[in-house]
Amino acid sequence: MIRELLPELERTTGHLQVSTYSKANALRQFCEHRAVHYGQVLEYVDIEAVRSCLKTTRYYQGVRDTDAFHCNPLQLCQTLLDTLQSTGVRMYEYTALTRFSAATDGWHIETPAGSVHARKMVWCCGGYGGAEFSGLRNRFLPITTYIGVTSPLGPPLQDVIRTSDAVSDDRRAGNYYRLVGDNRLLWGGDITAFGRHDPAQIARRMAQDIAGIFPALALDNGRVPIDYAWSGLMGYARHMMPLVGPLSPGLWACTSFGGHGLNTSAAAARVVAEALTDRSDRWRLFSPFSFSWNGGAVGPAAAEMYYRLMKLSDRWRAFRARRATPSEPIT
Repeated sequence: MIRELLPELERTTGHLQVSTYSKANALRQFCEHRAVHYGQVLEYVDIEAVRSCLKTTRYYQGVRDTDAFHCNPLQLCQTLLDTLQSTGVRMYEYTALTRFSAATDGWHIETPAGSVHARKMVWCCGGYGGAEFSGLRNRFLPITTYIGVTSPLGPPLQDVIRTSDAVSDDRRAGNYYRLVGDNRLLWGGDITAFGRHDPAQIARRMAQDIAGIFPALALDNGRVPIDYAWSGLMGYARHMMPLVGPLSPGLWACTSFGGHGLNTSAAAARVVAEALTDRSDRWRLFSPFSFSWNGGAVGPAAAEMYYRLMKLSDRWRAFRARRATPSEPIT
């Protein structure tokens, strides 16, 4: 969809998903399953090929998607903004909804700077928002994740990461990263229901993550230099699928993509737009995933317990893999 509508967007092809324990047969079967049932062509990558492009003993086999791409999300948003404004669409940036009410022919939406009248309204709040979103706020949990961008790392980075693919690992709370301009590494990771938002703390955490996977990137003091760090909130429903569909006549939700908003939000937005213009009812493909209660005050604690158990499981699998597979020199 982005290739079709935004051809000028700068993007880099390739995504490599790597395993943190040895599971060659499972990954081969996964590639075959995707090809047979979905027509998706994925490339199985053996341990030698993984470690030839990622200089670490923490990874084993992988799966590569050559049709995938990664881009600068801010540039994507700016390109979308320019495209919409060129067609006469009015945008109100930095304008928070404070409350809304039903009107005879739509909705009256109040903001700190004034009000807007709309015949139809779609909530696309991600993991953000509070009581102003009425009952929808009780249908998802805001889950925090973290991003850090290193200082320019020069030749050591080029030696350690020898691919332009976006990379992610198979852990539930795993890392995801890609090379960006000026020989920097953009690194994301961790998930928690009780997030820390201090940039200095986030920078230390991301630096520890990077050094744990790629110790060659650490300086003499054992730390990887981080220039920028921030956190973000992802919306998660209990079933871990997006919340897409009508909340009441003329009021729709298109949210809670659980960290996958860059791709799936575009597909969901298209089917919602088709519904708003009476062109299709494809939004009903999402109807099996109901707007179920998020657990209220207990929800974050339950989610945090689940994530910590998953992290323990990930660490145990990685530990067993390291015990079963002797470390091999990386060349």
